[in-house]
Amino acid sequence: MSRNRMNEFAACAQAARHDTPPAIDVSRQVIYRISALQEEGFDRPLAWLTATSLAAAAASMLLTTSLYGAWSDPLSALFHITPVLGQ
Repeated sequence: MSRNRMNEFAACAQAARHDTPPAIDVSRQVIYRISALQEEGFDRPLAWLTATSLAAAAASMLLTTSLYGAWSDPLSALFHITPVLGQ
């Protein structure tokens, strides 16, 4: 970009900084949209997805907890073999 165009752009930017924006009241539209969202109420598909995800997470937690208990006890295998060795 040439220096002349850059100066022209800077002058336009300076003029835009002093320009007053138009007064627009958007509060009525915002309140209307918020009230429309609140009227929709309960989202059934989202609730089913949440319940299914919760059930899958609970099942995986139970399985992981039991497997971790077996994996984290190194003497567990020894105690299972000991009665066989004692006979």
